[in-house]
Amino acid sequence: MPLLPCCPPQEGGLPYLVAAFAGDLPTLERLRRLGCPLPRCRSVGTGIFLYAMCPGARGLPGSGLRQAPLQALGWLLDAGVQVDWEAAVEAARDRDGDAAEVEEWLRAQREQRSGGAALRAVKRRRLEQAL
Repeated sequence: MPLLPCCPPQEGGLPYLVAAFAGDLPTLERLRRLGCPLPRCRSVGTGIFLYAMCPGARGLPGSGLRQAPLQALGWLLDAGVQVDWEAAVEAARDRDGDAAEVEEWLRAQREQRSGGAALRAVKRRRLEQAL
């Protein structure tokens, strides 16, 4: 995949989406090294992640794949793109071919990236109720 020019921040990371749809991890990394802005804003970042997950996403050059593969979704998370976890899990259910795998992966990522805070809070409430 040829390297696309970087986008202005207001365009919301289109080059990243194109590379993600293609599953092109080297280009994703190259874009970051070259300083192409990756949205950090929660609303824009969440939108990019959800769009990359969606089956049937169209209108992007090079998006012959209709949804970004799991490895590209992982790269986006590792790069710091914000995620609305509930919306992502819902979107995973509509994926073609790997819905269950991606839904399970998202739940694990949510737990891992929250540092297990949700699980600890539930355990703490149960312990308090038992006392």
